[in-house]
Amino acid sequence: MLKPQSHNKLTYKRKQFAKKYIEHHGNATQAALEVYDGSYDSAQVLGSRNANNPVIMEEIDKLLKKKGLNNDEWIAGNLKHAVESGIGQKATNADAIKVLDMLLKVKSSYPNKVNKNINLNINQNLGQTNVDVVTKDLKELNNTTQSILGDLQS
Repeated sequence: MLKPQSHNKLTYKRKQFAKKYIEHHGNATQAALEVYDGSYDSAQVLGSRNANNPVIMEEIDKLLKKKGLNNDEWIAGNLKHAVESGIGQKATNADAIKVLDMLLKVKSSYPNKVNKNINLNINQNLGQTNVDVVTKDLKELNNTTQSILGDLQS
């Protein structure tokens, strides 16, 4: 019978996941596919679980620091990669929201529990915008979101 693994322990495979997570620009599913045996569906579950594990995220931070990067620089690099990959393709609102979602998760900017809908209208083609502009806009959006969430929690 297999022993359940401690959620707090950094195993060899979790270290490998952290390395692959960085290599694949934050794609947790792809990182899990390369580290663990199993199907794509299993990799999605494991990738999501690992990407939300504080012990693994701490390892990712350490690896980024070893490369001379901080989370903000890594996120900016991932945004640049996403923009450059999408050149010639029309970015949709769903794409922009997915980027925002990833950014907020990585930055641990989501509050513990808020049951409120926020409607966003993003009318910008990311393929024609440079990384600095997108990063600035995302920071402004994050500040606005934090302000709204602060008002909701009051």
